[in-house]
Amino acid sequence: MKLKALTALLGSALIFASQAYAGPLTVVGDKYYKNGQPFHGVGVNYFNAFTRNNLNYQDGINELSRNNIPFFRMNTIGFWPNDLRTVLNDSKDGLKPEVLRRLDDFMDYAKNKNVGVVMNLFFNWTGFSDLQGERMPAWGKADSATRKAMVSITTQLVKRYEGHPALWGWEFANEGSSFIDLKDTNHVYKPVSVPEGSLPPDSPDPKKPGALLDKIVRDDYLRALAAFAETVEKFDTHNPIFSGNNVPRYCAYNLVFGKPASWTPDTETEFGLYLSSNEPAPLKTLTMHLYIDPDPDKPEDIKLYFGKHAGSYSQVLAAAMAQSKREQRAFFLGEFGANEKGKLMTAREKFDEVTTAILDNRVRLSALWVYDFSYQDSTFNVTGANYRSYQLAKVRDMNTTMSAWVDAP
Repeated sequence: MKLKALTALLGSALIFASQAYAGPLTVVGDKYYKNGQPFHGVGVNYFNAFTRNNLNYQDGINELSRNNIPFFRMNTIGFWPNDLRTVLNDSKDGLKPEVLRRLDDFMDYAKNKNVGVVMNLFFNWTGFSDLQGERMPAWGKADSATRKAMVSITTQLVKRYEGHPALWGWEFANEGSSFIDLKDTNHVYKPVSVPEGSLPPDSPDPKKPGALLDKIVRDDYLRALAAFAETVEKFDTHNPIFSGNNVPRYCAYNLVFGKPASWTPDTETEFGLYLSSNEPAPLKTLTMHLYIDPDPDKPEDIKLYFGKHAGSYSQVLAAAMAQSKREQRAFFLGEFGANEKGKLMTAREKFDEVTTAILDNRVRLSALWVYDFSYQDSTFNVTGANYRSYQLAKVRDMNTTMSAWVDAP
């Protein structure tokens, strides 16, 4: 590289590192802003940053800061019901005072390291209804214990952290949309593997027929998501609110809105319309998780998007970005990554295709799955010291590239 170009690149990186992350993230139309300027950036999913047992989050946040990683998305409260019991109060409608004090310290540490936090509050939303002794449809009912607890917990956290310099956004759940486009099936949206002793006594094994009482339908989910966003907006009208939704199935629009319903692959426009339909008012954003293929060991099972193989990652991403621009709603690619399993492509080849698509489509906000999560050592876990460290370095380089992007008015 020529000296002049190298000097310009280093100067851009220094400006990016010193200025880009200060202050909260905001949304205007389809753009994100920081310090009055359009913002583009790639973060990571630091899933258990706060919920890890040893609470040693400092080393991880330090490493993210050193690598110019602007933010991370995290599970804020817990996952299984037995985890939730340890952090929620006796009424199960708020965090214990000592947990809040630890969270204060956590957020302050992130602030001091200039790293933002997207707080996902109900990552495993099924666990919260289990904890209340209710079935999943309770999420759709305003007078249910589950819904009341959601409103109470959300209110407590938003009132406490609204305006905190490290807070970049609020998120409802993780991939709660995954099965609501299967309205004519008996699929139950509950984890298929639950640790023993984690469920209330009256909760059936999700793999047994009695679990059909937990069948969640589209309207239940969308009502819960809207109620979450409404609760956040009562106290915070600045930070973005995200759903945490997954990518729609390749035929979601035709399954839900088709007359008659069919498994016909959606067009790009239908895909965009369905993506938006999963983000009810007052949400002003669109969220999607997208990996390069659903099962790399079984190419015959790869579903078709727009009549083409799902390996066309860039085309799916382009359809989402087109909908973002069309509706003037900011898009968040909340998860992307490269599964180590499979033999169709190496993880590096997959990762290169994914990150190239993010840059080519000028995705404004995205997050790598997953940083320092040892439970996925064999598939996704990325640290600065393991053999996937190249992914962290790539995210750092992507942020340097994006710092030079200029948005059109």
